[in-house]
Amino acid sequence: MAAGNRAQILRWVKDPGQSSRPSRANPGRRLMTGDTPTLNASCVGHPSTKHEEEIMSKTLIRVGGVAAVIAALLIVVQQVWTAVVTGPQEDLPDSIMYSSQLLLVVFGVLGIALAQQHRAGTFAQIAALVAVLGSVVWFAASLVEVTVLPSLVAAGSPLADNPPAEMLVVAVTGFAMYAIGLLLLSVSVIVTKVLPWQPAVVLGGGIILGLALESVIPGILGVYAIGLGWLGVACVRAANRAVGQDEAAPHRPRIQTSATK
Repeated sequence: MAAGNRAQILRWVKDPGQSSRPSRANPGRRLMTGDTPTLNASCVGHPSTKHEEEIMSKTLIRVGGVAAVIAALLIVVQQVWTAVVTGPQEDLPDSIMYSSQLLLVVFGVLGIALAQQHRAGTFAQIAALVAVLGSVVWFAASLVEVTVLPSLVAAGSPLADNPPAEMLVVAVTGFAMYAIGLLLLSVSVIVTKVLPWQPAVVLGGGIILGLALESVIPGILGVYAIGLGWLGVACVRAANRAVGQDEAAPHRPRIQTSATK
């Protein structure tokens, strides 16, 4: 065996922390196999899985916040449309606006839930789950007014005025889950203290006022819209603030090798 090979083997034996194979990036430096994730995350430029999840979460929070603001604007527009144009009798544009705002509320609820996820306890998680499921079910039930009901009315079907009992059960269940879920979500915002508590109070109070006084006071759902839009703005600000903190935080030092020196 050559003297050079014997000297190399002796160096490896004296320093067991080195691998038996040199790094491709730098033949003069040998790295532990455990350094691979660190290299992928900090040296080679590949972001870690956790970092990618944080970026995706902030994006979803922003999208949810914007959706909540647009939904709030649609609620106000619909209230004005009902008061000025249609009155108590709903028409197709009114139903389309209502279904659209419910779809946006689904994303808004997701954004609010994600914004406080890192401090969400059992109650906040249950509240988010009920709010999301309620929004989805109530949105699905509202689509009947847009997609099925016009055809039934045009055909003169008796189902237009007397829907099946199963459909009524789904609609009542969806609306109950929707209202209760948003109330629970409002309370969870106050409990977790991630987003401002004031819009949560306005949202919860607006839902209660709407349930009790919608048939008496026109436009009362505007209070609920203000709370929802306010929470949407708070979500966007929270996501932007988190991004700013990440950019201001010192980056993890890169592993220095002779190839990067």
